[in-house]
Amino acid sequence: LVARQQLDVVRARETVVFNDTLRNAALAYLALVEAQGQRANRRADLDDASALLRQTRAFVTSGKGSNADTSRIAADVERRRQRLAMSESDVAVASAELARQLRLDPATTLFALEEQAVPVELLEESDTLERLVDGALQARPELEALRAGVDAAEAAQSAAKWRPWLPHVLLGVSAGGFAGGAGNEMGRMDGRADFDVLAVWEIENLGLGTDAARATAASRERQAALSLSQTRDAVVTEVTTAWHRLVASRRRLMISQERLKQAGESLRLHRLRIRSLVGLPLEAQQSVESLSQARQDRLEAIVDFNRGQVALLRSVGRPLGGAD
Repeated sequence: LVARQQLDVVRARETVVFNDTLRNAALAYLALVEAQGQRANRRADLDDASALLRQTRAFVTSGKGSNADTSRIAADVERRRQRLAMSESDVAVASAELARQLRLDPATTLFALEEQAVPVELLEESDTLERLVDGALQARPELEALRAGVDAAEAAQSAAKWRPWLPHVLLGVSAGGFAGGAGNEMGRMDGRADFDVLAVWEIENLGLGTDAARATAASRERQAALSLSQTRDAVVTEVTTAWHRLVASRRRLMISQERLKQAGESLRLHRLRIRSLVGLPLEAQQSVESLSQARQDRLEAIVDFNRGQVALLRSVGRPLGGAD
């Protein structure tokens, strides 16, 4: 019985490692998605700054501005071009890390199909915290391993308790011939069969060893039960933390979408003012920077939301491969 429970412990720990491996691979993939998203954002930022530079040059040619404006925006264009070049290396690094997680050749180039990150729903939004906690307490393989460990410790304690009262039983059988006679003469040979049963009760060290074995088994059972209780509390805390973070990241996702829309509209209006020779290029440059930051915040919000989905899915004990 103890051996079967220990086998269950090993199987549950194998599931733990499997789930952790899936989580790490998913996080590495999301890092690649983020790197590609940053590259796409910086490419869009460069396009916006380059368009503004062309407008500024036309603005100066019309006599409404100075060459200082052109130089300032040209410097900003070069800065964004450098950032775009750096993002290329970030994509390569993220690809190498994902290849390592998947145990592929490090020279393999991996890329996400989507150029821009998109929110991924791995869990139902209607799932309540109470449902997720209850599901985690039933599904987490760590708890399954510890429950099996407690059962094994209880079985071992029961064995230690009853061992002095249960004898070691030895069963023997022998067969052959039996004869006798006077002097050197053997006669009246006849067959014979013997059965032997031996029962031995063992008390170690005059009972002191037996008491020590019982105390050791009881201590191990209490330790296993305490470890199970502590891990159960840790699982509840982990699920609760992941759930609250996901709720916050969902709100951030909605806010970032609205901010990105407003930043894009602001840049569009400033460009119209420049074409009408009313606005200043410096005002539009601020809008370009605001839109760049809004794009970055939107990307971070999406990736943070997706990572929160992965973390919560792992915390409730559901394998990523089972997500739709």
